[in-house]
Amino acid sequence: MMWLLLLLSIFTIIFSYLLFAPFYLEANSTVNRLRLRFHKIATAEIQMANRTLFLKIKVAGWKKKIDLLAPTTKKEKTEVKKRKTSKSKYFSFSKLKSIINSFKINTCYINLDFENVRWNAALFPVFYGLSRVSKKQFHINFVGQNQINLQIENTMARIIWAYLFNK
Repeated sequence: MMWLLLLLSIFTIIFSYLLFAPFYLEANSTVNRLRLRFHKIATAEIQMANRTLFLKIKVAGWKKKIDLLAPTTKKEKTEVKKRKTSKSKYFSFSKLKSIINSFKINTCYINLDFENVRWNAALFPVFYGLSRVSKKQFHINFVGQNQINLQIENTMARIIWAYLFNK
């Protein structure tokens, strides 16, 4: 009986950790980083080196580096025809909006130049208004600098809560 209670408590601790541990989506153009990170356990990062893209995956000490632009050999598979089910899954716009609102933006700095003076001039008031409304830093420049620093955070518990209890 004691082993069952211990096993159940370990399962509950692991499940609650996976439910409430934050995951981050990070994009930073100054260090050329595009990364998806799950707390301190797992990381998936896209890097560019020697004119190719690499996907670096780290999960609890295990590391794997995959070349995304490497040629692969395709194995021919016999196709099995499947019947299409008539079940239509209903996903409303309000559910999508509540899930998007569950994300928390920790860092947002966007400084863009579209290399066209007319586009920059037309988008300058849009970015100014966006920065005033959202209280984040959105800028248009006319000197050729492009910089993005964005970090978004969420947990599985907030996503599930937003999906189940939306308006």
